[in-house]
Amino acid sequence: RLDAAGRVTTPYQPYFYAYSTDTNVNYGAGSVLNFNTLLQQQGGSNYSTSLKRFTAPVAGVYSFTAYIYGNNSGVTHSFAFYKNGSVRVKGQVRDGTGDGYAPSAMIIKLDVGDYVDLRGVGVGVTNFYGGSSLNYSQFSGCLIG
Repeated sequence: RLDAAGRVTTPYQPYFYAYSTDTNVNYGAGSVLNFNTLLQQQGGSNYSTSLKRFTAPVAGVYSFTAYIYGNNSGVTHSFAFYKNGSVRVKGQVRDGTGDGYAPSAMIIKLDVGDYVDLRGVGVGVTNFYGGSSLNYSQFSGCLIG
């Protein structure tokens, strides 16, 4: 809802922060990455740990960030933000000596019901690592306007 000045009111400013507790799981091209633990969420049940995606409750411009950790020496780890099943922004870790870590972000306009998830692309993410307490792999998003 909008107030008299045209601002989205607080209960409808959706955001979420989820992380993964997976350890050494391989996600090939097209596989949706598993962010199975929801730490924070506002604005309804917009991030689903079962569907592994965020669904926009209101139309607007959203910002998303992802931090992906791949635990495998000499392998390129590739992932992408998907909107409604189509690639939007790719991220990649290239590391020839050990583990790799990739941050990525996007700002995108969404309509009500559009959804965003993260998936493996190319060779995917080999030995995707979240961890039980350190939370290496994270996915978050919020409405910015």
